[in-house]
Amino acid sequence: MRKQPKQSRSRALVESLIDATGEVIIERGLESLTTNQVAERAGVSVGSLYQYFPDKQALLLAVLDRMESTVERALADKLQLIEPEKQSLNAMVTLTFRIGMAALRENPLHLALLRHWQTLPVNGPMRQLEKFLIGTAQTYFIRHLEDYPVRNLHPKLYVLINSVILLLSQYMSEENPPITEPELESVLVTMICVTLLDDGPK
Repeated sequence: MRKQPKQSRSRALVESLIDATGEVIIERGLESLTTNQVAERAGVSVGSLYQYFPDKQALLLAVLDRMESTVERALADKLQLIEPEKQSLNAMVTLTFRIGMAALRENPLHLALLRHWQTLPVNGPMRQLEKFLIGTAQTYFIRHLEDYPVRNLHPKLYVLINSVILLLSQYMSEENPPITEPELESVLVTMICVTLLDDGPK
């Protein structure tokens, strides 16, 4: 566990180290990332870096936490603007997919990280995104109980959301995906809607 900054100057240093980590990853690649490079880019000593980040893994976790927060904030802000209570299930799933993809694409660091998603310590950050998406979906279905009386909502959401997060990570990591993004969107939206509304074996 890394030391938590308490004073504004310490918080500024931590933010600059996270910024520097992202810049090094973009310019040199994740494989070349070292604490020495990050300290040099941030203009501080390696000793100062180690006060808050014991190793490269801790820096990566901080960068991933920031990426997760950015995507979650984009989803929260933009979904609120579209008034979810007025959207059909198909429209809601489609818009959520598009907002999430746009949030991932708007920062080159996100793409650089996703190229290595299979080797990254993503469990913590992804759990936060999972909780946010499950909570958002549950609120939507409470408001649309008469339109969409979904059975076994929580298990379905857990499986769907985690499956989609992994699938999108894989898709975004590929330089030449085997299907187009519109094809991916169409299949995913259909799969999610059908699974949520299916009552199971008859």
